[in-house]
Amino acid sequence: MTAGSALAASSNIYVLNWAADAGAAVTGATNGNLAGYAADGKGDVTVERRFTTGADLGVDLGNAALPNQGLAAFTQRVITYASAVALQDKSTIRYTFTNGGLEQDPTYFVAIWDEAAAAGAGAFRYAGTTNDFTNSPNGNYYSDLLIEIDTTGFAGTETALLSDGTASAPIASDAPLPAGTVLYLFNANTFAAGDVANIVVEQDRAAGDKVTVAISDARDSASNPLEAPKTVAPADVATMVNGLTLTVNTVTSTIDVEASPTRTGFVETTPDVQTSRATIQLANTAEYTFNLAQATDTYTMSVSRDNSTGVSSVQLGAAAFTKNATTGVYELSANATTNLFAAAVNNDINVNDGAADGTGQNGVVDATNSPLETGAWTFAMTVNPDQTDGEPVDVAQFSLTSATSHDWVINGMQAKVPYVYTIPSTTGWSSIIKFTNESSEAAEVIVDAVVYNATTGLSVAEVNNQFTNVSLPTSIPADGQMTVTGATIASALGLDANTNYHFGLTFTVIAPQNTVHLDVQNKSPDGRAAGKVLYNINQSEVRVCGDLAGDAGELDCVSRTKDNRVWQ
Repeated sequence: MTAGSALAASSNIYVLNWAADAGAAVTGATNGNLAGYAADGKGDVTVERRFTTGADLGVDLGNAALPNQGLAAFTQRVITYASAVALQDKSTIRYTFTNGGLEQDPTYFVAIWDEAAAAGAGAFRYAGTTNDFTNSPNGNYYSDLLIEIDTTGFAGTETALLSDGTASAPIASDAPLPAGTVLYLFNANTFAAGDVANIVVEQDRAAGDKVTVAISDARDSASNPLEAPKTVAPADVATMVNGLTLTVNTVTSTIDVEASPTRTGFVETTPDVQTSRATIQLANTAEYTFNLAQATDTYTMSVSRDNSTGVSSVQLGAAAFTKNATTGVYELSANATTNLFAAAVNNDINVNDGAADGTGQNGVVDATNSPLETGAWTFAMTVNPDQTDGEPVDVAQFSLTSATSHDWVINGMQAKVPYVYTIPSTTGWSSIIKFTNESSEAAEVIVDAVVYNATTGLSVAEVNNQFTNVSLPTSIPADGQMTVTGATIASALGLDANTNYHFGLTFTVIAPQNTVHLDVQNKSPDGRAAGKVLYNINQSEVRVCGDLAGDAGELDCVSRTKDNRVWQ
C-alpha cells in the first residue's frame, strides 16, 4: 500500500494498545488506522487515585505485570502522534502534559513503523530525538518534551505507516516525514513494549482527574511557528479512579404482622421468612491498582442500625459477624478467606426464632422471640492493603462508602403519636386516643413506647423488652371504635398507676393499613388540644380501568397497591 503526503484532516495524538497497534500487529489497515483506535480497546490507563496520596506516582505503561485484581493483565500502552502536514527534517514538536508528565529520561525519541523493513514484515525505525525538556515545579518529571525530527540517514526505502492504515511513499534521507506519519514515543532503541515512554501522575489527584498530553507547539527547521501540527484536542493518558468499589444490593424485607402478629418473621420467603438477605460485592476495576489477594490485606466490615432487636445472628457468606457489646454494631474482621471479588456474597440477618440456642439481642442465650422493628441497616467496610504484594506505595487504611444493605418495612397499619400522658396526681389531665376500624375483622393493637417519668424528670429505661411489642388488652372491633387513655397505656406497660408519665408511642395494628385511623386529644383543666399523629404510609390504592382482559368487552377495573413508606 502506498499513499502520498497530502494534508490530513487534523493532527491527532493517541494513547494506543501496544499489543494491537504496535510491532508486527500494525501491518493491517484495521489495527494501524488511528481513526478507529477505540475499537481496539485503546485509550487512557485507569489508575487507583489513592496511590497518589502525598507523592507523585510513576506508571510504567510498558509493564505487563502491574498489580491488579480481577483483570487478566495490564494492557500496555504507547503514546502516538500523527501530524496533519509533512514534518521537515530538523523541525520540532512539543509534547505538553497536564496533572503529570514523563519520567525524567533525556533519551526519549520518536520512531516510525517502516512497512517495507524486514522483507515486508515491518519494523520500527528511529525518526527524531530529544531536543529540550521542561522539568515540573517539584523537579520530579518532565512537564513537556521537545522532539526534533531527524530523517538523516534514511535510505530512501523506508515507507512509514500512516494514520489511515496505509503506507507512505519511500522517504529519502533528510526528506520530510509525510503527513499522517504515525510517530511512537520511546526511551530505548530495542523497540520493545518495556521501552515505551512512562508517565508520572502528580500527587494528590482526585477521582476523575486526568493526565493528558497534547502537541502544544511546532516549528519548522528555521524555528518558524507552525499551526497545523498542533493537536486539536489532548489525549487522556491516565484517569484517576476509586479502583475499589463496594456494591451493596439492598434488600427490602417486610415484617409480617397481618399473618403473623408476633413480628418475628418476614412476608418474603426468599431465602426464608426468618432471613433478610442482601448481597455484597467488592470490585477492583482500575488497571493500575491494588493486588488484594494476600492474607495480609485485611478488610473490616460491619452491619448496624440504631436498634437491632429480634436478630439472632448476622453472616457474610459463611463468616459470622460478632455484636460489639459497647456499640451494638455487628463486626467482622476478615482477609482473603472472605472472597468478595469473585461474586456477590450473601449478607444474611437472621431472626431470633426462639430456639433455646438462639443468640438474643444482648449476645446471650435467649429463648424468647424478640420483636422485629422497622428501619434500615448500614453496611460499612474499611480496607487495609499490605504493600508487600506489589503496590507502588503503602496506602493507609481507608473506608469505602457505606450503604443501606437491609431495609425493613411492615405490612400493617403503623402510626406514631409523639406525645400523650397520664397525670393521676392532678384532676383534669389525661390523654384520649380514639381508634376506628373500618375492616370486617377485629384488629389487635400493638404498642412500642418511649417512657418519661414526669415526676422525676427522667426517662424510664426498658427492662426485658417491657416497652416493645406490647399488646393492648382489647382489640378494635370490626367496623367499630376503641378508646385508649394514657392510663391504659401505663397499665399495659406494667407501670405504676399512681405515677405521672409522658409517652411517645408507635402503634402497629394487625389490619390493612388504609382501614384503621386514630385521633388524639390531650385534655387539661383549661380544655383540650389535638395531638399529632404520623402515619407510616405504604399502601396507596390506584384504580386502573380499561379493556384489561383484552376481549374488547366491557370496562374492567382493578385496584393496585403502590408501596412507598414514609412517616407523614
